[in-house]
Amino acid sequence: MPRHTVLAWCLLACAGTSAHATTVYRCVDSANHVSFRQQGCPEEMIGKPQKISNVSTDHSNPRRRAPSSKPRASQGEARELVVVGTHHDKCGSQLTSRDRRRAIIEKRIVPGMTQEDVQSALGTPDRVATTNGRTQWRYESERGRSRTVTFDNEGCVTTKR
Repeated sequence: MPRHTVLAWCLLACAGTSAHATTVYRCVDSANHVSFRQQGCPEEMIGKPQKISNVSTDHSNPRRRAPSSKPRASQGEARELVVVGTHHDKCGSQLTSRDRRRAIIEKRIVPGMTQEDVQSALGTPDRVATTNGRTQWRYESERGRSRTVTFDNEGCVTTKR
């Protein structure tokens, strides 16, 4: 068999493989314009995920349509929107991420920082004391000076001395 024939048979065999399904989002804006997106809908649009199946090019094995599902009663209810990629701060987002990074680099401690932020800026404390749910970290310098950082029961900086 010539090489071209073998190559043609290999290509035909590969072409018959099934295509994968994917999910896209159907987004509707306030003017009822519809757009389809792969990464989700912007905040000003309402969106629903849509499962899309690619059409097979293999005509010898026709696809059967999926049986239509009856609409569920809960389908009409609005589901809670989950925003992915935002920073959740247990200290109430008193600091922007830019201010937080700058304070850590400059070794400044400001209210609203977490224990992890303080440890990033100053290192491991020399002494730790806990009283009535409040934690105090004490840092001793080589010159005899000390620095005390106080955390609330959530692990957020409240004061520094």
